[in-house]
Amino acid sequence: MRIKGGGNYSCRLKFKEQSVKDRNPRQVHVFVQDNRTGEKVAILIGKWDEAIQSPTKTRYNLSPFAISLNEITLGMMDKLPSTDSRLRPDQRHLENGEYHAAKLRLAVLETGKEAAGERMETEMVWKR
Repeated sequence: MRIKGGGNYSCRLKFKEQSVKDRNPRQVHVFVQDNRTGEKVAILIGKWDEAIQSPTKTRYNLSPFAISLNEITLGMMDKLPSTDSRLRPDQRHLENGEYHAAKLRLAVLETGKEAAGERMETEMVWKR
């Protein structure tokens, strides 16, 4: 079944046929398509008599709820210890899906650690 609206998108509904062996009866797949480009912009899966959900993957294959548990809210900033990994700039980039920025930021942090380690070694040798 195809549903066309007055806008830029249309939907195609595909009802799965029920069989004797089927464990998931009454399934429907909904494909949302951009009428201008013909590209599928969303896929929804569910049961026609219950609920339809988006099967999109999230970062690390976690549910949106699980990801939200690690989010920093406005009231948390002053309560978190400075060693909390959520405050690391590279970690924040990684959690936001900004992989290139995370890699660059991590390289800067590691370079700083190496320099600090070399300074400590120099100071240790000098004090002997």
